[in-house]
Amino acid sequence: QQYYGSPVSSRAGTPPPKEPHMLNRAVSIMKQITTDDQCILAHATALCQRAADLREQAKNVRDVVRAERGRRERLEAYFTYWREIAPNWPKDWIYEEGEEDRLRTERVFRKMTPPYVLFRP
Repeated sequence: QQYYGSPVSSRAGTPPPKEPHMLNRAVSIMKQITTDDQCILAHATALCQRAADLREQAKNVRDVVRAERGRRERLEAYFTYWREIAPNWPKDWIYEEGEEDRLRTERVFRKMTPPYVLFRP
């Protein structure tokens, strides 16, 4: 039988409306809360952007450190096995047989050839 009774208003327990100045006070409090929330939101957005920039910067620094570590390890490996050798190397170590003559001939030929012959438009 409760289903067929008259419905109870959802406003039945609602207190009577307040005075206009109380309503104005409530609205001003809500405006202040909204303003504070907007400031916090702007600050949070700026912090998120700064965090993204710092993440990118940290990634770049990690890449640089990784490259420098590779260079350091190569230098350490080089100096581990480095031996001083005589400053005057025999030409046989540098050039194969006849190669030195070919290089000398090319050098002389370059000096003899006028530049306009080598560079055609």
